[in-house]
Amino acid sequence: MLLEDHGFQVLTANNGVRGLEVFREQRPAAVLTDIIMPEQDGIGAILEMRRERPEVKIIAISGAGRVGKTDFLTIARKLGADATFEKGRSANELVVLLRATLRRMRTAGQ
Repeated sequence: MLLEDHGFQVLTANNGVRGLEVFREQRPAAVLTDIIMPEQDGIGAILEMRRERPEVKIIAISGAGRVGKTDFLTIARKLGADATFEKGRSANELVVLLRATLRRMRTAGQ
């Protein structure tokens, strides 16, 4: 609702498999994906999206950021996420990040 309130058209999915289906059907300019999801994790989804549409902007989101010694947001960035966002930050920061990410896409001429 927050993103819609800021003028974004939002598509949702309740798991990673459905998220990839929506991605393929609707061809969004940007994707916000959680890392920990049922049926398909965000890391796998990022890899598939990046392989299929290298131009799409991807923001990876995670809660704790780390499980043991694994830093999922760093891994997501290395595997193709354009930006990362840790849950717990303000919702307005997410809006700012999304706008900046999309602006970089327009600036690059995509």
